[in-house]
Amino acid sequence: MAETRLRAGRDWTTTVRMDSELVKLDPKDPVQAATTGKIIRDINAGVFENMNNLAVVAGTFHVVDQQNQGPVVIGNEEITVLEDTNGVKHELTSPAMVSNYLDQGMTIVETRRMDIMSSS
Repeated sequence: MAETRLRAGRDWTTTVRMDSELVKLDPKDPVQAATTGKIIRDINAGVFENMNNLAVVAGTFHVVDQQNQGPVVIGNEEITVLEDTNGVKHELTSPAMVSNYLDQGMTIVETRRMDIMSSS
């Protein structure tokens, strides 16, 4: 006779098993630094589907001669500078917060894009 098991429903649709217990990333290696940046952005966004692929990429590629290589760009961030009625400037990176500050009567005085660099 076959044994029947009941399992509770889950709110996820796919389980991905990582290839290894621990993936060590060296921020001085530009490929691993870029991978680290992508992993952090995905975690913040709640996107976990690509984690195993990123672990494989980070473990597969290494830059051999890093002597003449400086930091590499691993991402960028848009910064909006707002000024309140007292002349105090506020630097924000969140569009939602910019909207809130504008609703409070602040004005945008500058917008710039800043590169996020790996360590050298």
